[in-house]
Amino acid sequence: MRCQLAAACLLLASSAAPTDLTLDGVVYVSRHGVRAPYGPIVDAAGTAAANDDWSAWTSKAAKNAEDYGMDADAFAAQELTPHGMALMPLLGSYVADRWRALGLDVGGDWAVFADDSTRDWQTAALWLEGAGRGDVPVRVGNASLPNLIPVLSDSVLYGAGADATEEQTLGLFGGDVAALTAAYEDDMADIGRALGFSDDAPICAALGVADDCAITNLPYKFTGIYWQGMFTSASCGRDDF
Repeated sequence: MRCQLAAACLLLASSAAPTDLTLDGVVYVSRHGVRAPYGPIVDAAGTAAANDDWSAWTSKAAKNAEDYGMDADAFAAQELTPHGMALMPLLGSYVADRWRALGLDVGGDWAVFADDSTRDWQTAALWLEGAGRGDVPVRVGNASLPNLIPVLSDSVLYGAGADATEEQTLGLFGGDVAALTAAYEDDMADIGRALGFSDDAPICAALGVADDCAITNLPYKFTGIYWQGMFTSASCGRDDF
């Protein structure tokens, strides 16, 4: 009996292939490696831009390109950090060793695809290098490749209907925002401590929180953007920072 396992996690989790099966191939799906952060967007000198200035949220200085050992353009484009570039070959080597242990010929045919952002093809190329397959080209493309559409298209993942309304989203957890906040209060407090979120953080004054300045007490608004959690803190103008 021959089979093809379509989930790398199953491969990596198992210590050996079943004795009555022959491993024919794998599909490995991954996100990119460690990249420079989104916002605060700062230039090489550490100057914050627009509404991405984290100084309203934290007493700690935002790291700039130099802190990450990157040039300003690579940092602004969220390319892989030097740390990320060092990690990806290690991951590629680890995965290749695991596949060999499962009886897979890693010298066989490979097809590798990456999205068209720099960090994605950097990830793929370095992963291949670590796997000993630097000879394999990275094919760059996204929704233009029909076989990738199910992975990347929202309409395939979530259906072609209209986006969820605020009422529908609230209905997923009973609509009790206070109870939901209470359930994650300790986690939010940990985030506040990590940020250095102070009792007089400017974001509280900007959002009209006069008493008990804490992340849990900040107002929110519905955005309908699912990959941002459908809600976000109420927006402020640039002058509020």
